[in-house]
Amino acid sequence: MTGFGFAQKGGVRVDVRSLNSKHREIHFHMPAVLNIYEMKMRELLRDRFVRGRFDVAISFTENSGRTFNVDMEALESINRTLQELNSRLGYESTIDLDSLLVFREYFIKKEEDIREEELLEAFILSLSALQEMRNREGSLLRHSMIDSIGALSRAVEEIRELSQALSERCRDKIMRRLNQLIDTSSIEEARLCQEVAFIAQRADISEELERLNSHIHQFLTSLEQETTGKRLDFIVQEMFRETNTISQKSEDIKIINLTISMKTEIERLKEQAQNIQ
Repeated sequence: MTGFGFAQKGGVRVDVRSLNSKHREIHFHMPAVLNIYEMKMRELLRDRFVRGRFDVAISFTENSGRTFNVDMEALESINRTLQELNSRLGYESTIDLDSLLVFREYFIKKEEDIREEELLEAFILSLSALQEMRNREGSLLRHSMIDSIGALSRAVEEIRELSQALSERCRDKIMRRLNQLIDTSSIEEARLCQEVAFIAQRADISEELERLNSHIHQFLTSLEQETTGKRLDFIVQEMFRETNTISQKSEDIKIINLTISMKTEIERLKEQAQNIQ
């Protein structure tokens, strides 16, 4: 589920963003000096979230206790090296402070006053803000999923009514044709009846409709019980399989169009299920 949370404590600011993902991925972007706290922060995040991609950005603010130390030995070594280069190459350029500052990362060390309790408190507060945003989005998501399930239920009932009427018309049509064949053919009537029963069974979609209704009920129950997104993923896959079977069995254009609309709703449910932990 997408979301964002941030917090600032003392001289540290923490920003956490989350995106949809079937698995849990955690990525940290922070100064190297904070790497020693990464495992502890990972555990705090894992305790709260099961799925999603999380990007954590940590930076120091102007309030951090920042100090700069000069490594005089390194500075003098750089100065001597530049002087030697001037002498060997015959240059008459002057080695001044500006020349030395080009190499400042080698002799100026920046140190932050890191307070673990402030860092972890800012991190926990940012996770709480992220959780609050995800909860708000989850409430809206739940209503949207219920609307999609309602559309699927209505489509299933409409297909059921259409299939019953079609079965009767199809049976009458086949029997009329069979009676004509029996009158003009030496094929046994019993054998023909077996073939008719086989054809009717292949075209029957009542079992698929029953299973679809069962999956719809399971989905709603799971949603109410706040089950994991992985279970919802599985139920959605079963819905799609049954809908696809109905589409393949049916020759009626109205039923086929309904299954197309159902697949659209199921795809929407599949995307939404990825937002649930």
